[in-house]
Amino acid sequence: MPDIFIEMEFDDRTPVLGQQLLAEVVLYFRNGLEVQSFQPLTGWSADGLWKEELEGQAQPRAEDALIQGQRFRRASLLKFMVFPTRTGTLVVDPFPMVLGVRSQVSSRDPFGSIFDSFGTNLRRVTLQTEEFELEVQRPDNPPSVDLILDAVGSFTITRSASGREVQVGEGIEITTTVQGTGNLPLLTRPQWEYPEEWQEYSPQEASDFRARNERVEGQKAFTDLVVPSKAGRGEVPAVDVAYYNPTAARWEVVSLPAIPLIAREAIGQTPVQLADAARQFPMMGGAPTWIQTVSIPTWFWQQGTWVSRLLLPTVLGLGLWVLMIARRIREQQAPSKQRHAAAKTLLSQCEVHENQTHHARHGANESTSSKEIQERYTVLVQQVLDYLRLKLQRPTGAFTLADAEKLIDSMAIDQGFKESSKGLFKQLSRMSYSPAASHEQLCTDLDAVREWVDNAENALKQKRRS
Repeated sequence: MPDIFIEMEFDDRTPVLGQQLLAEVVLYFRNGLEVQSFQPLTGWSADGLWKEELEGQAQPRAEDALIQGQRFRRASLLKFMVFPTRTGTLVVDPFPMVLGVRSQVSSRDPFGSIFDSFGTNLRRVTLQTEEFELEVQRPDNPPSVDLILDAVGSFTITRSASGREVQVGEGIEITTTVQGTGNLPLLTRPQWEYPEEWQEYSPQEASDFRARNERVEGQKAFTDLVVPSKAGRGEVPAVDVAYYNPTAARWEVVSLPAIPLIAREAIGQTPVQLADAARQFPMMGGAPTWIQTVSIPTWFWQQGTWVSRLLLPTVLGLGLWVLMIARRIREQQAPSKQRHAAAKTLLSQCEVHENQTHHARHGANESTSSKEIQERYTVLVQQVLDYLRLKLQRPTGAFTLADAEKLIDSMAIDQGFKESSKGLFKQLSRMSYSPAASHEQLCTDLDAVREWVDNAENALKQKRRS
């Protein structure tokens, strides 16, 4: 058994899908060794796991431990909360780390061959955890209820309305709140049934949770805006929903009562004003569209002429149809414009990094620490990922350099570009954690990013043509 090693320890090796897990990087070392510092080498991620950094981690403290009858010191260096996102066998990759280790060497010291020096010394040692597997299952025997939620943990679930009675064209907010501890980052919006006369608009999502005290806790709220198109009564039906509680090893069923809805005729409003009121609420998936209204003389309505009864509805309908088509065209063009501007945006961001680096090297900030340079690398990595998300039309959410590498490798694209992408991603990931990060290296890597963007644009163009 080695004199010093690290292990990745999970509190459960056979979790269910979505279960909250505590992952720890643990150091074991023999008496006579003293660990002065530690630094991860690369950003650790595992395929099929969602990771949340724990806040306020305490300074590591060593304690005695007995392993296979041998006495060691044990210290927890880093902790994460992780959540399995798919079932089956998940392979957890090694976690590499550099440690500064001091030992007292003497002629009788058994560590002298490892830390070859005289007297008290400090050496840098590179270690990594062993690869291991998690077996992820789906919870057994789901109950027969109206809706199975993707929540896994211990939660309180409620559903409320901002009101019960509105005029036609006004809105009521239906808010579903999930509060407690568990896989809050991964929860998706539940789908409710609304009366046919009540249109669903502009769904919103609000999160307020933190990873601390070795768990993720807080709440997540999903809000739907429903607007009646005509007067009448309706309701959001009562439902029984279920989520899985891994601590109790059982399904929890929550009954949500019905929500009555009443829509009354709008008093003193013309058809034009009603149309304007409805347009205040953006449809699902679209951005708000504000339309300038035209004032129509009162006599036009009071006369009751054939024009107001026959011609005006046709004109209004045609105008609304034209506006809907125009908005749809703008929505379709917006992602294309963002994709075309992605390269220019990333190159501009590289120029900003270079200017900051130049000032730090030659100005008052020449003493910038390696940690600050690592933070610049971290920002650069995110900007590269944002560029790829736009160009490859990836949805929002978790997207790492490892995900980007796998995605590019799976595409029918130039092999040289695949290899250069792997090399660049590996370099950026390594420097994000390297204590040897420097201004000179950052400038070199910024040039590499610029060259990679040019290659990416050419490779993606060739792919579209083929």
